[in-house]
Amino acid sequence: MAIKSDFDVGAVAISSTLTLDDTPGAAISAVSGLLYGWAIINTTAAVAYIQVFDVAAVGDVTLGTTTPRFVIPLAANGVYHFAMKKPIPFSTGIVVFSTTTTTGSTGAASNAVWFFA
Repeated sequence: MAIKSDFDVGAVAISSTLTLDDTPGAAISAVSGLLYGWAIINTTAAVAYIQVFDVAAVGDVTLGTTTPRFVIPLAANGVYHFAMKKPIPFSTGIVVFSTTTTTGSTGAASNAVWFFA
């Protein structure tokens, strides 16, 4: 499904990830693109972190070893949404994991929607 966004010159795709954790994680896009924003719900009673990687496939990441492009912290049972006018470019693809520490490997359940083109 594509929607017209106030932020861009074309359509933005929506990738809905029902449950995000360390196994299996999620490939938001397997090709280069632009990330325009996200809406994430931490469904746990503890702090969680969304690790975002510039890779094409979930198998390209070794949690705890591969360095994420950036990390999104989530408060316990928190909701975080972010939309940007200038998107974040990814040269390879977009893969995400939800973990209990900033660059750790233990999964934390989260629900997320990602906006990319």
